[in-house]
Amino acid sequence: MPRVLPNIRQHYPKLKLQLVEDQTAKLIERLNRGQIDCVILALPYDISAFEFEVFWQEIFYVAFPPNHPLSKGGPIPSSELPMDEVMLLEEGHCMRDHSLSACHAQNRQHKDTVQGTSLYTMMEMVAGGEGITFIPEMAIESALVERSKIFLRPLADEGPHREIALVWRPTFLRKQNLQLLMNMMKETLIKHT
Repeated sequence: MPRVLPNIRQHYPKLKLQLVEDQTAKLIERLNRGQIDCVILALPYDISAFEFEVFWQEIFYVAFPPNHPLSKGGPIPSSELPMDEVMLLEEGHCMRDHSLSACHAQNRQHKDTVQGTSLYTMMEMVAGGEGITFIPEMAIESALVERSKIFLRPLADEGPHREIALVWRPTFLRKQNLQLLMNMMKETLIKHT
């Protein structure tokens, strides 16, 4: 959103956006109740009761502490990752499930003694040498990542590792507005790649 909001505000200055950040399940519940008009979320997720359109696909990067023996190099296959060092977001965060799925590690042991509540927390723990974690492609050019003392390597496993979609109720009446919003997001994200 930090990348696309300035462009949206420039093109649609009268548009009033109310942005809510929460776990996917809670956002879907609010969408279902009509409390919000649409949701931006990462797939896969069960949204069979809704309409949606994918507007972005991305891969994951693996974040290593600076002194880690695997911190340097090109793409790294998940089979080479020391899973006992992998830190994930806490239960309920869809990125946790997407990360495990991307590296085919749903049944492999990971470092469950450390669970973060945000990507920022995870990056700080990596920088502090607590372990390694996954970072989505759209976050690697953020100031947050650039200021962190971490090293990134793309995950070599075939991608995309997740898709980002705009989701709405089938009964929503202003679908043309959502299409304009999606087009603006696609255009902005493509310019930043």
